[in-house]
Amino acid sequence: MRITTLSLVTILVLTSAPTSAQLQKQQTHNLTVTTEPQLESEKLLQISINQQLIKFNVRLPRVLEETQALKQFSTPYEAEFQRRNDLIRQNRDVQGLPRP
Repeated sequence: MRITTLSLVTILVLTSAPTSAQLQKQQTHNLTVTTEPQLESEKLLQISINQQLIKFNVRLPRVLEETQALKQFSTPYEAEFQRRNDLIRQNRDVQGLPRP
């Protein structure tokens, strides 16, 4: 009885390992196979991404110039705003009011 059980377990172990390995190999193989429509859609997606990158690269210098112009324009206003905030803080400190 023990010999039969031991041989049955051995057979199951030896046959299940190669079978599961074959299943894993087949699943991996099935995942990597692509069909012709999938390849076409991937090509179209790649073309679309490349076009968007080209548009972005063309717009980038213009946007950078606009950003620099805005910064140059806003710098005096920022300085004045900071000066007024400092003045308000000093007045509150002199009057003994709590800071917000």
